[in-house]
Amino acid sequence: MPGKQSSKVLLAFVEIWGPVDFNAEDTRAWVNTGLDRPGQAHRINVMDRLPRDTGGEVSKAELRAHTGLSTAALG
Repeated sequence: MPGKQSSKVLLAFVEIWGPVDFNAEDTRAWVNTGLDRPGQAHRINVMDRLPRDTGGEVSKAELRAHTGLSTAALG
């Protein structure tokens, strides 16, 4: 529906390996230049290691808990 605002908060998670010059705000701005407003990242979370389950998959539940936002806001 045109004009309807989404109540979801889009987040990105970045795992940094080793000494890297990384600026989360610059990266968020660069990513968002190619996305329409509803698809833009609200925040980039930088982590030493992404939480993974025993099978090696990224644990979305642990990422949600890491954000401090409600599950409903994350979609």
